[in-house]
Formats: sequence, C-alpha cells, structure tokens
Amino acid sequence: MTTATGSSLPRYADDLQRALWERLQAYRFGEDDAALPAFVRRMAKEADIPPALAAQAVEEYRRFCFLACTAQEQATPSPLLGQVWHTHLTDTREYWQRFCPQVLRITLHHQPGRGDAADAVRHREQYRATLERYWRHFGEPPASCWPPAMAAHAQVYTVGPRERCWRMPREGGKAAWIWALITLLLGMCLAPFNDAASPLHWRGGSFLLLFFASIGLACAAAARVRRMVRGIGQHRAVMQVDQHRAVMQVDSAELAYLAGGSERVADMQLGLVLACGAVRLHAPRRTRRRASADLQDTGVEAPASLQRALLLVRANPQLTRALQALRDDARPLRDALIGKRLWLGRGQAWCARLAGAAPLLTLWLVGLRKIQIGLQLQRLVGFLVAAMVVVTLVALGCLLTPPRRNLAGERLLAERDAALLTDAGPRHTAQALDLAQPLALAGTGMLLGTPWADYHSLRAPIASGSGGSGCSSSGCGGGGGGGGGGGGGGCSSGCGGCGGGS
Repeated sequence: MTTATGSSLPRYADDLQRALWERLQAYRFGEDDAALPAFVRRMAKEADIPPALAAQAVEEYRRFCFLACTAQEQATPSPLLGQVWHTHLTDTREYWQRFCPQVLRITLHHQPGRGDAADAVRHREQYRATLERYWRHFGEPPASCWPPAMAAHAQVYTVGPRERCWRMPREGGKAAWIWALITLLLGMCLAPFNDAASPLHWRGGSFLLLFFASIGLACAAAARVRRMVRGIGQHRAVMQVDQHRAVMQVDSAELAYLAGGSERVADMQLGLVLACGAVRLHAPRRTRRRASADLQDTGVEAPASLQRALLLVRANPQLTRALQALRDDARPLRDALIGKRLWLGRGQAWCARLAGAAPLLTLWLVGLRKIQIGLQLQRLVGFLVAAMVVVTLVALGCLLTPPRRNLAGERLLAERDAALLTDAGPRHTAQALDLAQPLALAGTGMLLGTPWADYHSLRAPIASGSGGSGCSSSGCGGGGGGGGGGGGGGCSSGCGGCGGGS
C-alpha cells in the first residue's frame, strides 16, 4: 500500500475538485512565503509537538479541507488536525476573508457539539467515514496525523508525540563554576592595568568589566544556593520511599496540586466531573466567556472519588464560583504534601528566597560602595548605576518569587510524566478517571480532541488577531455557495473550534 505524497492529485476527482486541490496546494497561510513556516512554528508551539510533525499536520490539513468541501455528508478531522484547524481559525481575517472565499470558495464553519455520549458516537462514525474517503482519494493515511478510528476518539494521547511536561531536576553547579572561572581570569587580566589591589579603586572601565562578569557569577550562585536549600530533606524523602512505601502514595489530587497548585486541582476535578457526564458545560455561543458559563446538572452520579467535587459543583452552578469552591477545597493538600516532603514549608521557602538573593545583594552592596567612591572623586557613574538597576531587579525577583516544590517533588512529577508517556496501553476517554493523571500533569490541554474541549477553550482562550470568534467543542458545517469544492461541505470534530462568519 502506498501513501500519496502531499503534491499528488487526488484520485477519482472531477475538474472542480482538482481545481480546489490546486488552490489548496498553492495556499501559503498568508500573503508572503514566510507565512507558511511561521504558521508551522506556531502550530508546533501551541500543540507542543516537534516541528516535523507540525509540518506534516499542516499538509494533512489541506487534505482534510479537500475532504470537507467535496462531500455532502459531514467530515471529522483527527484531534491533531483539529488543532491545526483551530490555530488557522484564530487568524480570523486570513481564514474568513481569504481562505474561505478565495481558496475553498465555500464557508467552512465550526458548530458546537452537545458533548454527550451520543455526540461522541456520532463523531466516531463520521471520523470513520472520513478515513474511508481519505483512502479513496489519497491512499493510506499516515497514523501520526490520522490515527485509527477507535484510537482517535478513545485515547487521550491522540495529538502525536507529546513532549514531556516535567523533567528530572539537574544536579546543577556547572554554571556557577564556569562564571567563577571567567570572573577570576578576567580579574587576573585586568589587575596589571590598575595600580590598586582592591577592585573598588580600579579605573571605571576595568571595574565595569569585572562587575558585569560578577553579575553572571552572582546569578549562577543564586540559582545554585536556592536549589541547595530546596534540596534539604530530599534524601530523607527518598529513604521514606524505600522503607515505608505507603508514605509516598500520592493520589491524583495531590499530584495536580504538586504540578499547578489549587488551580490545577480545580481544573482536574471539574474536567473529570464533565467527563463522567455528571454535569454539562453551557456557555453562550456569542460570548464564550468564563464569567457567562454555567454548569448544568445531568443527574448522573460520579465515581466515589469525585462525589465531593460534584457536590461543590452542584452547589455552585456558575463556572467561576465552582472553580473558586474547588480551589478553596484543595488548599489542605498543601499540608499533606509538606508532610510527605514534596512541598516546601513556609520557613524553608523563605530560606530559599533569602539565600538565593544573598549573592546578588552582596554584589549590590559592592556596587553601591563603588558609586560612593566615584561620586567622591567626581567621576561618571551612569553605566554602573544602570548595572545596579539590573542587579536590583534580579535580586527582587529572587526575593519575591517563592519556590514551592522541593527537588523530591520535581523528581516525582518527572517520574509520573515519564511513566505516563511510556504507557503503551490505551486510555479511554469514556472512563473519566483515566483522565486524572494526564489532567494533573498537563492541565486542560489534554482535553483537546475530546468532547470536553470547550472547557479548555474557556480556561485557556487563544488570542485572536482580529474580530471575535467563539470557541466550541465539536462540529463544523460548511455552508455557502458552490465553487471548486463541488458544493457546500460540512464537518464536525472533537477538537475545540471556532464559529464565525456567515
């Protein structure tokens, strides 16, 4: 079996369809040749996939548009192609004023889906039919962009190879040694050109060079010291794991708090309640704003582990209030993580902030003393003052940015993330609890490609370049007059999409 290349003509296509395909092949996603590479980079960043896969997905998106515009029945893209489509839709001027009227010559809409089980079944059937039409026109679809019919809507990970959200904490220390060596060598080189032994009495230019190198050294030392303080107690945590395994049993709620605080816990629990069908998200299509969204009780009972979250959601049917109630309910998890030595206590966090800022504050005092000497000798100190502003800002950043997880917590996140990515078994979205760890580690982005993608669209809206576009979670209908596509086409998808145009 062969897979058609991106430039080959579709098989069994009439003259109008071949003309449509030629326009799709010539389309550059903008007015100049740089627009296509820029779109591919944007797609790779937003979907968190390698650039090569993003480029392939963009080419497959052309084929999907061809399939959507050349059939009377509706077509459904894979989750990854749905993300390409959504990214394209956010450039409203390009999509509605150029792509639809000039390339497709029809108006291709996203339409909202109901988000229930029947809607998911309909999407699966439409996706299967879309794959059959792909086979007819283009040959075998690439699995990286078009997963098999069951896998496309049954698995959480259908957007291609996701990069790891969490990585093992590095040992560190190399940067500090490198900057120390640079500063030492620079000082040795500059010393012969200055009569005084103390750098404070060196000429202005020599002192500035050494001061700039010292900024790098102070920043590296600050990061190293901060990391050392965060690592206090991690060896004891490892011993607890080895000797008393039950101590380190971390449930999905604690994992979510470890990854993103109470905000992540609220997102995970509400996402699971939506996935099990206990509530339904309703947002006016015209606004699609979080403040105007509410949660409708369906009467379906949730699993035992979600009963408390479901009670809070039912008591607060407005989305913003439900999220606040879930955040408030998640705050005690912090103490549990501190007890398991995965989260920094208040005292240790303050020690990390103060110790991390100490090298920068020391350098700041040296700079202040040099400014005083310069003013006494009536020398210009403007460049040094500017450097002092930089040191001040970095020191304030260290003082005002509280560390949360310790190194043992980061290591646990990295291990869970690696285990999740290497798990070969399918994770069915029909089982709500199968989404718990993906949501805890990666957030609501894991809902893309599922019937609940609306929630991600409300929680993490993508900025639009012009005009307003509302986001929805499935479906699109193609309207408009004839043209190269051979009449109006329709499509529906499990991805988050946009509605607009006419």
